[in-house]
Amino acid sequence: MIVRDGLLNIPNITHRTSPTAGFGYNPWMPHVVVDPESKSLQERPALIKTPRKTRKRYPEGCVSVVASVEEALEGANEAKNLHPAVVYGPSVSSESQRIYYLVRWL
Repeated sequence: MIVRDGLLNIPNITHRTSPTAGFGYNPWMPHVVVDPESKSLQERPALIKTPRKTRKRYPEGCVSVVASVEEALEGANEAKNLHPAVVYGPSVSSESQRIYYLVRWL
């Protein structure tokens, strides 16, 4: 495990059943194929505006990317449904919506 900029980064583990070489498997996001060569998709600290914390992905309009984990923790506000998290994205969904995948709540 590697800690960089306050984020815990786990090196990608090649998925043995994946026919696409170069793509990895993240054990914290088993529903997401991670492209380690991507320049735009990465883990980022964020605040997610949501009344419930049960989803695995959130539309871009609900996610505010912040500079650090500390900023996300400071910006949390339960009364306003703002929850600190680490997200992966943005990615384009099959419905052509930009979404972020939840990595973990902070």
